[in-house]
Amino acid sequence: MLAAVCAATIGGAASAAGTGNGVRFTDPTGDAETSGTNNYASDIRQVDVTSTDRGVVHISVTLADADARLVQGDELSVLIDYDRNRNTGQSGFDLELIATGHAAGTPTSFVLCRLGAQSSCETGPDGWAHDQPSGSGLHVVDFILTMGTPAFDFGIVESYTQPGTTTSLTDTAPNSGLWTFELKADPDGDGLHGTADACPSVAARGKFDSNNNGCPGPFKSIRAEAHFTGLAFPRYLRLTDLRVTGVSPGAQVVFSSPRGTDVAKANSSGVAHSRRAKGNFSFGSVITIRITKPAFVGAYLKEVVSKRGLKVARRACIAPTGGSPVKCSARLRGS
Repeated sequence: MLAAVCAATIGGAASAAGTGNGVRFTDPTGDAETSGTNNYASDIRQVDVTSTDRGVVHISVTLADADARLVQGDELSVLIDYDRNRNTGQSGFDLELIATGHAAGTPTSFVLCRLGAQSSCETGPDGWAHDQPSGSGLHVVDFILTMGTPAFDFGIVESYTQPGTTTSLTDTAPNSGLWTFELKADPDGDGLHGTADACPSVAARGKFDSNNNGCPGPFKSIRAEAHFTGLAFPRYLRLTDLRVTGVSPGAQVVFSSPRGTDVAKANSSGVAHSRRAKGNFSFGSVITIRITKPAFVGAYLKEVVSKRGLKVARRACIAPTGGSPVKCSARLRGS
C-alpha cells in the first residue's frame, strides 16, 4: 500500500493549467458538538475540492467559529482513502492532512501523514497549507497536494479539546459515509492520471508504454543488415538472394525494387528473404528495405546496385508509430 501512497506529494501549483475538476461538498450548519458557548467544535460548513490535469488537488474546508481560526485544542483532520480500498492503510485511510491550532500569536501548524503498517508524517514546504479568515466568524483551512490517482474517498473531522480537559467535541463531514472526488486528470485518455502520467498530452498504454509512466517507450531499436548472393556482369548484377539478418523475430520486412514489392516476416532467427528481388539489376538500381514491428523503432535501408554488389546509400529509422524514414536519434526510443 505504501507504494501507492508515495504517489501523493505535498504542494504543487494550485493555479496550474488544466481543466481537471471542481466540486463543492456541504455539511449541515450547526451540527458541531457543543457543551456550552465557550466549549464547542468548529462547525464544518463546506468543502471545496479542485484539481488540474497534472493532478494538483486543492482541498479547502470552510469552518465557522467565533475566533475565525484554529485555536489551542483545535485539530482539523482530512482523512483520505487514496486507493479507495478500505482494507489498506489505517481504518481504510492512506493519508491524513492535519491542521493543529495553537495559542494566540502562534500560527496553525500542518502535517501530512502517510498511514500504513509504519506511518510517517512530514510538514511540507511553505505555502502548501493555510488557515485564513474568510468573513465574520468564518475561516478556511486549505491543503495543496499532487496525486496520481483517478479518484479518492475522503472525510473530515474537526475536534476541540478544551485545555485542562480530556473530552473532545467534534464535527464530522459527511455525517455518514465518505465523499468521493474524481480528479478527471487524464487529458490524453491513456488511463494514467495526474502525477502518474509524465506525458499528459501524449496517449501511451500497454506495449507502447513499457515502464508505465504515461510516455511512449522506451522502445527497442531494430538492428538489421542486408546480405545478397549474386554474380556481377559487365552491365548488371544478377541477384539470386536478398535477405536481412539480425531482425527482431516477427518484424515485417518490405522489399521494394525495380522488380516490384514483396513483404516478408522475420523468422525466429531474425532472418527474412525477398521473393521478388531476384534476377538482373542494372547498376545504379535502387532497392529499399523497410523493417517495422509494433512498439519498436524500425529500420530503413537504401541499397544501390553496383559492380561490387549492393552498397548502402542510406540507413535511417522509422518511428514506432510509423511514417517516413527519419534520422535515427535517442528521441525515437522514448522514455
